[in-house]
Amino acid sequence: VTNRPVEDCVAQDYQSEIMQYASDNPCKDICLAQLCMEADEIGFCIGEVRPVPWGQWVYSNPQLALEQMVLRDRITLLQYQLSSLEQPEAVQPAQENGLQMTSGDAVIRLGIGGKVGKRFFSQEIPHGLGLGNVTIVLGVVENDPQTGGIVYGSPEIFDEQRAVVMAETAVRLDPRKGTFVIGVRLLEPTSQYEISIHWTALRYVDQKKLAQEKKMIIHSGVKSLRVLESVYLTVKFIHMNQSDVIWSVEGENSGSINANGCYTAPNRPGVYQVTATCAYDSSIKASAFLVVKP
Repeated sequence: VTNRPVEDCVAQDYQSEIMQYASDNPCKDICLAQLCMEADEIGFCIGEVRPVPWGQWVYSNPQLALEQMVLRDRITLLQYQLSSLEQPEAVQPAQENGLQMTSGDAVIRLGIGGKVGKRFFSQEIPHGLGLGNVTIVLGVVENDPQTGGIVYGSPEIFDEQRAVVMAETAVRLDPRKGTFVIGVRLLEPTSQYEISIHWTALRYVDQKKLAQEKKMIIHSGVKSLRVLESVYLTVKFIHMNQSDVIWSVEGENSGSINANGCYTAPNRPGVYQVTATCAYDSSIKASAFLVVKP
């Protein structure tokens, strides 16, 4: 069990045994090691041996096939993750009589099914209503495409209908980031590979207070970008004068952003958070989530 990418582990295991392979099939055109010499009172001795110091790896056909298989599995997993996270319709809240609302759908993979009591979780999902507390309602989507129903609350009440995965749901909200995670726990064994959850986020806003509230909104102009690709972000100021902002990226290895709002994606796909903070009032800030594809 490791937090490192599987493809990195496969490559390191192969590279750690390169000396054994090379000794069985020596090749004069490949530098196998670098000898670092140290001087002492007697003379010179070997202080350090660096295997394949210039990265002249020669991969075998089975090793290349194994790495391709690992990368293919990783891309497939990322496609499932991005399909559940990329919900353009959920970032534009509808508002009526001070009630803001967004909604979307999340697909949670169950692998090959699961036993009673087994728990599964979604990726982190932005609800689109900004920072602070909101109310999130979850419903399990029925598997039968003809009915298209959604079950809210306990599915055991409708035990005569088996068109839905029998599971209880919960949600954990992060008010500091404007995101949430959905959790499900199976009430019965299932052979389904996934469960679809329809979510609705609600927030009541005091219109008088909102009319005077100073805030910023980040605009990216794109829904997603590729790894190592760059995009310029802009800030819209509401009920306040235009100000300098301080840009930052949440988390390590999440890309970089300069003072002009040019964000450069990292070399790994995922969902990354960018924050703009007002230069003269750190309590005024805005966040945006950028989807980075392979």
